[in-house]
Amino acid sequence: MKTDIEIAQSTQMQHIADIARTAGVDEEYLEFYGKYKAKIDYRLLQESKAPNGKLREFMMGEVRFSGLTRTFPQIAEQLFAEAEEQCAARYAQYEKLAAQK
Repeated sequence: MKTDIEIAQSTQMQHIADIARTAGVDEEYLEFYGKYKAKIDYRLLQESKAPNGKLREFMMGEVRFSGLTRTFPQIAEQLFAEAEEQCAARYAQYEKLAAQK
């Protein structure tokens, strides 16, 4: 079995602009630090729509989450509720930070 570092070294790194594009982040919001790192400008939060609240719907479309629901339904429900709560809290914190800029 390969170690974590062996796995990391065996892969081809992608340019951060390509990763951002895949995530739907326009380059105007990026502050580049070389080819593989960037900061995202707070304006992105200010100029973007708020989340649509469909986190659970997204999670159920992913095999890793839907499998957890079938295998451990009570635990899955608790974890999903916690994830939704944490995401809402994190987004509120991001909004607060963006308002300070």
